[in-house]
Amino acid sequence: MGRFRFSIAGQMGLVGLLAVGLAALKSANQLWTDLITTLVLGTLLFALLGLTHSTGAMRRFWSGFALFGWMYLILTQAPYFQRYVLKCSPGDGLLQYLHSKIATIQPPTTNSETVAIWVQPKDTYWVDGQIATDEKELRELVAAASSKKSSKTTWVYVDPNVDQMNIRRELQTVNQVTSATSLRMELSGNTTLSPEWSYFRRVGHSLFALVAGLIGGLLARFLLRRPEESVKGVTKGTGATPVAE
Repeated sequence: MGRFRFSIAGQMGLVGLLAVGLAALKSANQLWTDLITTLVLGTLLFALLGLTHSTGAMRRFWSGFALFGWMYLILTQAPYFQRYVLKCSPGDGLLQYLHSKIATIQPPTTNSETVAIWVQPKDTYWVDGQIATDEKELRELVAAASSKKSSKTTWVYVDPNVDQMNIRRELQTVNQVTSATSLRMELSGNTTLSPEWSYFRRVGHSLFALVAGLIGGLLARFLLRRPEESVKGVTKGTGATPVAE
């Protein structure tokens, strides 16, 4: 079996693709999702052209690339398979793990009408961009923020890292503070994560489709090699002439 060698252009392409993929995962949004989807579809369509117009080892490579890449993309992007296949997909589990390590919590959006309170871990509170470490500071910040707002509504966000045992106590504290300031408390829910999971998953599975295609292409290139090609490879390496039986 001959050695598989990457050209300089191939190595630069892989490094560039890796850099683009990491940037897309880190900042996954609608724009990155559309860009990566277009890139992956273009690559898989090019694989079909390579399958049609190449011969020998490269044709086997492009056939494996196209088969594995398209099958992975269909299994992870088609609505039916998303419902039933992704639940037990190791790729989806890996993306969930990566998202938990990469994603960061986005602070609530502030405006000129309502007060935004973000209940954080370790008994701290975020009030329109300022931090309160106890109830006294919370009262002062809420009173100062409410005096600048046109509405008497307070939107309260709960950090997903807050201990579940303490959420009720923290919300009672916020309710007491807002009531004393004549504000109406509205519970908005959890803060959002960046990047959003839906975009992160689509980008990740699109990149995995390229990885699956590359693995399939390498397997097809080497495992489906014909016997006469192995003989030619040995002959070329040793300088011997094959003897016909």
